[in-house]
Amino acid sequence: PVSQIHLEGYMDIDPERPIYTESNPPVRKPEPKDTKKDQQWDPELEADRLSDAEVILSQIPPGFVHDMVAATRGVESPTEFCLWSGLFAVSSALQRRAWIWPAPYQLYPNLFLVYMAPPAINKKSTTVRLATKVLRGVVKLFEDPGDREIFSIPIHDGAVTPEGMFDLLKPRTAMVYEENSIEPIEVHIGSRLALIVDELASFLGKQKYNTGQITRMINLYDCKDHDSNYTIKGNLKTMEHVFFNFFAATTPSGFEASIPEEAHGGGFLSRIILVRQDRPTRYFPVPFIPEGAPSIEELARRLAWVARFKGGEYVLNEEAQEMYE
Repeated sequence: PVSQIHLEGYMDIDPERPIYTESNPPVRKPEPKDTKKDQQWDPELEADRLSDAEVILSQIPPGFVHDMVAATRGVESPTEFCLWSGLFAVSSALQRRAWIWPAPYQLYPNLFLVYMAPPAINKKSTTVRLATKVLRGVVKLFEDPGDREIFSIPIHDGAVTPEGMFDLLKPRTAMVYEENSIEPIEVHIGSRLALIVDELASFLGKQKYNTGQITRMINLYDCKDHDSNYTIKGNLKTMEHVFFNFFAATTPSGFEASIPEEAHGGGFLSRIILVRQDRPTRYFPVPFIPEGAPSIEELARRLAWVARFKGGEYVLNEEAQEMYE
């Protein structure tokens, strides 16, 4: 359990900045100046209004998702894409250290996230790529090598064959110190991966080596304690305590024409969060960082705080339980 691991503090990159601790959490920064919020057409009002994503963002408690959205206000990505990219980063930071429901029915916060928009509209991958930069920055904030392994996640950004994917999911270990211990002990962290794919159709296409990819993805989504697969070459790949996050982008025509038939059944689509935007929500000739928005380094420091201090079992309050049901 993470609570039994002795965790050292952060490397203080800038001595003028406070070190976020359990008793000194990050606080929400003010909304960046000149923020342009998304609008959507309301046929009943016959006028534009704040988009559903903006309304949701205003209703959830302050946290890293707000920070992520603030940092992306200067790009042509809809707020809904930015919001889910923040959740993708939080999910990748917490991994199996956060869950709902008691054992043996734990549900972990992994995401299969697919952004859909017409070509060259809404910058589908921009915000997720920012999230991966932030995740890579988290590693640098821990002095202890064991902490770096525990609180980071391997990220693969690009094409990968099924065989290569299982190589990336090889179980990992870390040498950590228990509280008041002198010698480190080996801790099994498991098989973890955040896979970022530019084009969903190429990943799930009809190439021969992709045969059975849908079934493999379903197994990975379920974050099993133990799993194994035979590759095309006949090699047995074993995984332990799986945590697998997946992001891909696609167009409506690419999704309909290129996804194999097996993707439309067997539970694969029910595991995907499909975020679709057909129209641009804002226009910027050149992307920019809004004044007052958190930097990538600051986002990494805030996400590292989430990773370190926000693990454990989560319980839905009454309102959330009603929405879930």
